[in-house]
Amino acid sequence: MLASIDTTTLPLKTAGSPHALAQNAICYNCPPEWADWATQIKAIKDMTGIGHMDQIGLAQPQALADVVRRHPQVERILCGHLHRSIQVRFGGTIASTCPGVAHQVALDLSPQAASQFVMKPPAFQLHLWDAETGLISHTAYVGEFDGPHPFYDDDGLID
Repeated sequence: MLASIDTTTLPLKTAGSPHALAQNAICYNCPPEWADWATQIKAIKDMTGIGHMDQIGLAQPQALADVVRRHPQVERILCGHLHRSIQVRFGGTIASTCPGVAHQVALDLSPQAASQFVMKPPAFQLHLWDAETGLISHTAYVGEFDGPHPFYDDDGLID
């Protein structure tokens, strides 16, 4: 069973935006009664390796990492609105972002890369909870693509 913790927010670095008002917000917190559940936290990760995206990340990522680390039942941190699939270790668990349903952020890991997008297929993530395995995540692309095609025929593996 998944529980979503979404009662408070962490401050964002985006000065001059509506998010600037969040500078005094507090960190996420888990109610004690959720301690034995697998828990999903929605947040925004600070380190993507894409400079212009990191500039709008959390102002205090270590504060969230410290909270998450104290709650080993946190299975995954699901982040939104990054327009790129990224997975990273964070606070003793995995933080992941989802591709966008429109454009994708260009993959350029140079520190001064321009803020750019590319028109790649839209995608979404489907998360499956299995009590024995835990959280299983799939990325699915939206659109019409050739296939599906079999791997095997009557003679065995098709090479």
